[in-house]
Amino acid sequence: MRLVLATGNPHKVQEIEAILSILPLREPVEILPVRPEGEESHPTFLENALEKAREGFRKTGFPTLAEDTGLVVDILDGAPGLFSARFSGTGRSESNIQKLLSLLPGTSWDLRRAHFVCYAVYVDGERELWARGVVHGYLLSEPRGTQGFGYDPIFLYAPLGRTFAEIPLAWKNRWSHRRRAIEHLFQQLGWLHEGRDLP
Repeated sequence: MRLVLATGNPHKVQEIEAILSILPLREPVEILPVRPEGEESHPTFLENALEKAREGFRKTGFPTLAEDTGLVVDILDGAPGLFSARFSGTGRSESNIQKLLSLLPGTSWDLRRAHFVCYAVYVDGERELWARGVVHGYLLSEPRGTQGFGYDPIFLYAPLGRTFAEIPLAWKNRWSHRRRAIEHLFQQLGWLHEGRDLP
């Protein structure tokens, strides 16, 4: 089965292909990345993902998967949130991290609570389905690790005691927000074998 992935981010393509490789799919899914042309200008993650999925389907005629993801920091009223990828205005992860760390008011763990959120959307011309995935953690004072991308080097996943940049991609995909959203979406679609434990 062919599935268009509406994203221009090669890191997301890599992660989603890896996620699909560990899900108990009823049949193989071939991913076809297509870069959406629209801006992520809507006021919610869901609306941004929905626009990209609709555009991907219009351009290709194939069922399309899209997602919108961000880092939400409690003490900063949800920032960087929708603007996670362009928080510093440069589009560079290092600059985004530096700006975020400069805004945190202290070192207490209570002040450093954060979560990644992902909204995944599927559009095929007849159905428009969506699912949400969230993973909670804390922000470190400085980056650790070389894996992952975006804010992964400062996002500490407490159950492992490591950042998402300190663990292999296969580990991250067991617990990540993106994995959870796609898994829930594919369950709605009936694309997963029932009664099988997920890795």
